[in-house]
Order: sequence, then C-alpha cells, then structure tokens
Amino acid sequence: RKFALAIVSQYKDKLSLRKRLFKAALNMDYLKKLLKI
Repeated sequence: RKFALAIVSQYKDKLSLRKRLFKAALNMDYLKKLLKI
C-alpha cells in the first residue's frame, strides 16, 4: 500500500491523491501513465 501511494503521490497533476487513486482504478490508460509503462 505504501509503495502504491508513493508512486501516485509523485505524479503531479491537479487531482487530489484520493481522486488519482480512484481514476487509476477505473481508467487503465491513466494507470499506465502513472506507472510509466
């Protein structure tokens, strides 16, 4: 859990941390962008 939060918190956009996690759960393209795949 801490590893996932560290990755998401490093990504800078205008969304809050909670919204980034939710968006990554729903949107596969956004998740790939967070993970830099």
